[in-house]
Amino acid sequence: RMVVYEKDGLKINFACRKEADGSCTITATFSNALDAPMTDFLLEAAVLKGVRLAVQPATSAVLPPRSDGSVSQRMSVVNQVAAEKGLAMKLRIKYSLNGRKIEDCGQVSTFPAGY
Repeated sequence: RMVVYEKDGLKINFACRKEADGSCTITATFSNALDAPMTDFLLEAAVLKGVRLAVQPATSAVLPPRSDGSVSQRMSVVNQVAAEKGLAMKLRIKYSLNGRKIEDCGQVSTFPAGY
């Protein structure tokens, strides 16, 4: 498990698991430390050329107040260039908080070796 984003009450953890077919499954869990819900939540991910990414929808578009990992999202990744380049991912995060739309970006380049 690794923390890939933590800002303004939102925390995103990734848990990575290698599959028998050579792909890897990443389970993202989302936590909201604030007293208000985060609504219209959306996480988008992009990877480099040579990497296949399939993203499932999140289990909910609402992160309840003071929740710790109650909402999750699965991604499947096949890194065909793993021998040359480790996995890197760009994230785009969108949600609403108290009627205000919030959008931010992040980058994850700290995946374990071999991903």
